Amino acid sequence: MKILKKISVMLLAAGMCVTPTFATEAAPETALETTQAAVTTGYTMIQINADDGLELKDGDVFYIGYESGDGLSEDEIQITAWDVKAGQKKVELPEGSYDIFDIYYQGLNDQIESDGYGIQMDFTAGTDGGSGIVMAIGKNSCESLGQDYGNRACIKDAQHDENGQPITTTSQDAENLTDDSSAETGSEKGSSDASDVSDKSTDPENTSDETPKVEYYNTKDSKKKGLSTVKFKLILVACVAGIGVVGILVVKKKGIF
Repeated sequence: MKILKKISVMLLAAGMCVTPTFATEAAPETALETTQAAVTTGYTMIQINADDGLELKDGDVFYIGYESGDGLSEDEIQITAWDVKAGQKKVELPEGSYDIFDIYYQGLNDQIESDGYGIQMDFTAGTDGGSGIVMAIGKNSCESLGQDYGNRACIKDAQHDENGQPITTTSQDAENLTDDSSAETGSEKGSSDASDVSDKSTDPENTSDETPKVEYYNTKDSKKKGLSTVKFKLILVACVAGIGVVGILVVKKKGIF
């Protein structure tokens, strides 16, 4: 009997130790159910602005990638051509803040690809509709979106990079462009100077720095001098001949010969 009593006491003590443990383990499950029940579903409205004259097709679809403010979950929203024609779309989400990290178009509409599209990059959802989202399709609508939201807008067109941000020239790129321009100008100037030197060295008229002297002769004076000399010689010959003839006559008259 004493042994049975001891066994009964031991079993009773063991039961009292195990019971609090089960109660403690069951408590978190009750708290988790309470936390899950506290999540409230809200919604937000997407306002879709499209350019006038934009032709939409049934296959025009946009996908908007977003994540929760705490970064623990992400999903995407699909916008169809019919949503664009309606001008808005209601999206149900748990209350909270969200960030949009991408938007991309899937379709064969060249006008949408060339004119571009974009979206506001942050929003909230709530039972009152939250802050809402602004989406733009077309050149003019994208320009308005960029002016209103700046770097908080994701725009996909030729003026923006793959992340939807404006393409800008960095100071380093500007410096490189300046250096290239200076080097090119210097090269052109050097080529021009070398060309001038080459032209001067090969031009026969530029072989000497001194200007060639030109002598002028008066041909009339030369002719006059020549004629005067001839006349003088003729007169001299005539005089000598005359004197000779007179001498011969005188000699004959006197009978010398």
